[in-house]
Amino acid sequence: MGSHSKSEPNEAEQTGPEPNEPARVEQIRSDLVNPALLKLLRSPRFWALPLVVVAAVMTVLAFMYVGAVAKPTANLHNFPIALVNEDAGGIAAPGEPQQNLGQQIADGLAKGTDPHQFKLKRISSAAAYDQLGNGKVYGAIIISNDFTDRSLAIARAIVLDSNAIPPRPTITVITNPRAGPTGGSIVGQYATTALGIAGPEFGKQFTAAINQQLQQMGRPPLSSLQSMGLANPIDVQTKQTISTDGNGSGLTAFYFTLLLVLAGFTGAMIVQTLVDGSLGVVPSEIGPFYLQRTDLGISRWGTLVIKWFFMFLVALMMSSLYILACHLVGMDMPNMFTLWMFSVLAITAVGVTSTSVMAAFGGVGMIINLIIFVVLGVPSSGATLPLEASPRLFTWLSWFEPMHQLYLGVRSIIYFGADFGAGLGISLIMTVIGLLIGIALGLLATKFYDWKGWSRANPKAAATELTTTG
Repeated sequence: MGSHSKSEPNEAEQTGPEPNEPARVEQIRSDLVNPALLKLLRSPRFWALPLVVVAAVMTVLAFMYVGAVAKPTANLHNFPIALVNEDAGGIAAPGEPQQNLGQQIADGLAKGTDPHQFKLKRISSAAAYDQLGNGKVYGAIIISNDFTDRSLAIARAIVLDSNAIPPRPTITVITNPRAGPTGGSIVGQYATTALGIAGPEFGKQFTAAINQQLQQMGRPPLSSLQSMGLANPIDVQTKQTISTDGNGSGLTAFYFTLLLVLAGFTGAMIVQTLVDGSLGVVPSEIGPFYLQRTDLGISRWGTLVIKWFFMFLVALMMSSLYILACHLVGMDMPNMFTLWMFSVLAITAVGVTSTSVMAAFGGVGMIINLIIFVVLGVPSSGATLPLEASPRLFTWLSWFEPMHQLYLGVRSIIYFGADFGAGLGISLIMTVIGLLIGIALGLLATKFYDWKGWSRANPKAAATELTTTG
């Protein structure tokens, strides 16, 4: 078949006269009856290997992605929600004992909640807002400080036949999209279900107490209409810790993290191909153009160092472009320079590790990188679905999966003021550890291959070497 090539200094070109039409037809006929080709096509291994590898990788991808999100309520475990009782209590009448109806509500919520699914943290209001502010809880249920007073005021108004009914006691449900967009939805569902049970139960007890008071006064019990009005006397109000403007309801941190991983992972594959082509290790092909440069004889270790330097340049470039693009589309970035610095570190760490894996394992390294950074990374990131609502396998994976560690850092910088306690600290530590592991892997693998004399020669030379060395 005819081929085209560009000429450059120090390049070995594969060129030849352009075959005429009869010669081209003869070449095609020769290819079709090539004994070696026919033998290869009859080999089951030739057909099985690519199909098995694709099927295995993509099936694992399906299990991981769908399995992570299919049944979030069934997979709930230790889902943290703050439960705050600010109720100061009150007395129904002078001389009667102090009551705290908010405490009764809180006790009822705790008693009716499965401790294996939800972790209700009964803490103060200040502690709750602190944990909302660093992503330690996905939401909070706050019983107002005048809960008892408002409840008793309603009772007094009914007993005294007052026309003015005081405002209902309130419970505020706060969702925290910054900790994860789906987490807020789970908090809302939990609050609706739990308070949907606790509210009517409180209403029954409240109605019974008022009827008892009326009986002691020799008056008739509450009418059906009045009882219906007190069936669920609690006013439940829902709020969010942040507005949805500029942060995608908590999704911008995930997508920015995904961009960082892709810049390192995909960038490493591009650098691998182009650098190897420029060094003459593999041919360069663009469409019909084919170019085999002269092998410069650079060691595996030297080649890898060049690729590492490229990945650092890629990190500087892509971090700047990402920040610019996100700024232009209106993404909220209160700590822009910190985010840029963290992005440079993250892309460098992913890129260096990816190139080291490919240097150590060759073409198989691309599959390994795909599995580590994408197949296992996205569902274990805890970004779109909280880890507490995912199968426990993903909680285990999140301890070392790069995407989760990077997500904690990005989330902390964008939503929590770059607070080290909100995940930035552990993210920096794990990212640096990952970078050092990548450097160590690349150094040991390439130095060992160079020491063994396994150079990255052209295919014919490599075949000769394998034959002579056994």
